[in-house]
Amino acid sequence: MNALTLALIAFLAMAGAAACGCVLARRMPPDYLGGESIKSLRAAMALVATMTGLILGLMVNSSRFQYSDAEKDVQMYATTLMRMDIELTNFGGPACALRGNLRAFIEQLLLQTWPMPGTANATTPLPELARKLEQLTPQGPALPARPTPSGTVQETAGDTAKGGEKGSASTLLLNLTRELGHLPPENDIRRTLISLGHQLMEYRWRISDFTSNRAPTAFIGAVICWLALLYGILGVFAPRTPLVLFGFLAAIACIASAIYLVLEMDDPFSGQLRVPRAPISDVLTFMASQPCPSEAPPAATFSAPSGP
Repeated sequence: MNALTLALIAFLAMAGAAACGCVLARRMPPDYLGGESIKSLRAAMALVATMTGLILGLMVNSSRFQYSDAEKDVQMYATTLMRMDIELTNFGGPACALRGNLRAFIEQLLLQTWPMPGTANATTPLPELARKLEQLTPQGPALPARPTPSGTVQETAGDTAKGGEKGSASTLLLNLTRELGHLPPENDIRRTLISLGHQLMEYRWRISDFTSNRAPTAFIGAVICWLALLYGILGVFAPRTPLVLFGFLAAIACIASAIYLVLEMDDPFSGQLRVPRAPISDVLTFMASQPCPSEAPPAATFSAPSGP
């Protein structure tokens, strides 16, 4: 159930409870609405209102911080991806072939984390970037095939880049990290690449946790029930005037919008208030504009002019 549906349910529940309270007040005996009854119910409803307001405030604050953390993680994620592409370019040779793996991972990450590309903040369409990067990714040299203990041959980096696009982003990232560990020779750039691969895995799991960490629907339902009870009691004792009716509807709309914001920010990668994908998609644009040194055209050679 999405955030807008739950917010509408909350609005209708509170408005319906207030209307039921107004109808019920007309059928109650006059002594039920005396001074002592009002005092007792006001004390009880004050406790309910305080508890509900405190919980809503904590939920809004928690969701806001979660959204901010997700936005920072996406920016750090994009920075790490760009650093890895730069290091792969600097390494040259077999590492240039791994840019295809990195590109496939970024494309799959965008498709899985932001499932509707048309509504996101992408700066360049993915198919256009894919065609451009196919031209920039060198066809060789690729990493040699490695036999496994069972005697079978493990796929090379180029095979992983081509076939891995059908897999999940997590699988592609694991394959990329595994290939980084087999880059020859062992030097500082290789160690930096392995460290960046571990950082990418950490950010991958953190973003996956954001997409699965949502407020329980039962908890939201309990809060809606408390609010409906509160407005039902208020409807019993409230005057039947247009001003009071307008005030009730305005307050109910504010509370429903707060519930909507809580649910929207609680899942930063879906709905209307989603974290922008621009930092990640900009990495693809950067990769398309930075070919490996081995892809540069050979320097022109000049021969000495021959004598007559």
